[in-house]
Amino acid sequence: MLIIICCFALIVNGQVRDDRSIPDSIPNIPEPKPFMDGEKGWVVWPEPGYPGGFDSLFKYLNEKIIYPKKALRKKVGGNVVMTFVIEKDGSLTDIKAFRSPSIELSDECARVLQNVKFEPGTQNGKPTRVRYVMPIFFDVNNPKVHTKPPNYSPPLTPR
Repeated sequence: MLIIICCFALIVNGQVRDDRSIPDSIPNIPEPKPFMDGEKGWVVWPEPGYPGGFDSLFKYLNEKIIYPKKALRKKVGGNVVMTFVIEKDGSLTDIKAFRSPSIELSDECARVLQNVKFEPGTQNGKPTRVRYVMPIFFDVNNPKVHTKPPNYSPPLTPR
């Protein structure tokens, strides 16, 4: 009985695997488009922003971030890429380090970002949630300055 089932499976597989029966493309399927409705949409205008602009944001970060002593002793520095959601009221939630050279630097960025409030982005005239990605730079040679990296423009991804 087992031999009959195996032979039947091989015959069926042989028929399905005939590459000539599979077309190269499937006609009449439209290109994928981003969702344009509600909070799942892609059009956010105006984009969320920090009151006073990004220069004010990085000035605030320079004042509030304290370079962790453990990371400074070990000479750990570099970009900490933080991700968070800017809520409809401008508060930040789901604050996480996307990439970081150390847990101490990530924790310090998360601590300071908890108190930051943005102007929310809008979609169709209504405030909407937006996922945001922002690098914060730690320089071992200049531990009091956490300026934006060169050529930085913040990427936005709606949530």
